[in-house]
Amino acid sequence: MRLLILITLIELFAGNAMAQSVHKEQSIRPGGLSKVSNGISADGISTQGTRETLFTIEKNYISNTSSKIPDEIVKTDPLERRALDGEIFATLYFYTRNGLPLPKGQHYVQLNLYGPNFQFSLSNNLSAGIMTSWIGVPIVANVKQGFKLSEQNHFSVGILFGTGSWAVPDFNFALPFASISLGNNFRNISFSGGYGTISLNGEASSRMLLSIGGMMKIRPEIYFVFDSFLLPEKVDSRNSEVKRESGIAVFIPGFRWHTSKTNAFQVGLIGIVYDYKPVMPIPTLQWLRTM
Repeated sequence: MRLLILITLIELFAGNAMAQSVHKEQSIRPGGLSKVSNGISADGISTQGTRETLFTIEKNYISNTSSKIPDEIVKTDPLERRALDGEIFATLYFYTRNGLPLPKGQHYVQLNLYGPNFQFSLSNNLSAGIMTSWIGVPIVANVKQGFKLSEQNHFSVGILFGTGSWAVPDFNFALPFASISLGNNFRNISFSGGYGTISLNGEASSRMLLSIGGMMKIRPEIYFVFDSFLLPEKVDSRNSEVKRESGIAVFIPGFRWHTSKTNAFQVGLIGIVYDYKPVMPIPTLQWLRTM
């Protein structure tokens, strides 16, 4: 009997202690207080001091935490918060550049199966680059000046110019272009166009070149990337002689995988349509890294 009474007393004491612990925990949690009237809770216990302590805790918590949250994290979605920096490769798709700026002091190289493509930032809105093959034929340089229209819209003008180098010294070309990009480094689409001249063995020909490109972040480290070129068909009927130059369309869908803030790989499939006839697709592999 004594043992039964002892066990009963222990259970009552433990239950009362747990109830007091729960009550105290509710008293300091936001929304955990009982209904209060004139500083007295429903169970008759004074809560004036508890309310003042709670108010002070909440005020200090909000004051301290709100000052530590960067504005860019508040403004971006959860997917973008994971890669707020290291996205300098966003200025290039597979082969075409867009209107997004390359930050000052940021440079990178794109290594293709056929050769390297170097991109340099001269200022926040001015960049330049040079690309070639592993044997130095051809050599193509570019300069781009960017303009910020708004947070999500950028415009750029530039020029591509190149030579056949040592193998074809009589080959030269120049292509002034303009590009407008809608979006940011994580999701964007760009429309570009230019009108250039190609010279070979003293004969010159001018053509229009159009391009649509874009990218979209689909995973924290993976992007879907799309690039394209369109060289419209050209018909010249001067001097009673019709001269026709076939049109070419190139489409390159693929994926970019960021292995780190300074390195990325991308793979794609080059689809070509020449003179309205499709050509067998060609795979492409590229490696990007900062310099």
